[in-house]
Amino acid sequence: MSTTMGRAQDARAQGDGRSTRPPAFTIMNTLAGRPAWWLHAAGGYLVAWSGAPLDSDDAAREAAEAFRARAEESRFEVYVDAGGKFRWRAWSRAVRVAESGEWFVSRSEAARAADEVRLGVAVSEGL
Repeated sequence: MSTTMGRAQDARAQGDGRSTRPPAFTIMNTLAGRPAWWLHAAGGYLVAWSGAPLDSDDAAREAAEAFRARAEESRFEVYVDAGGKFRWRAWSRAVRVAESGEWFVSRSEAARAADEVRLGVAVSEGL
């Protein structure tokens, strides 16, 4: 299984013009009807999300902007979820600021995806 941004990079290498876009943030409601931010790579792959619903669209927008501005300084960790799958999450000042948008089959794939997000979010679009 490739990483989400890795799949987008693979598509770019194959000349897929749609995948040359940088990742893009959006604000949408969770299934519970509360706003959160979502980061999609080219091709529509979910790369990351806020990790929890927020109080308002404005709060979600501010959280996304803060993650974009501080991602390179954030601490990323890989963990095993309750289903035994690998995921990553990002922390800034002891506060969880982002989580992976999908699970990975290995710790190394999750770590690589976290690095791609950490380095790629600065050029993201949206909001």
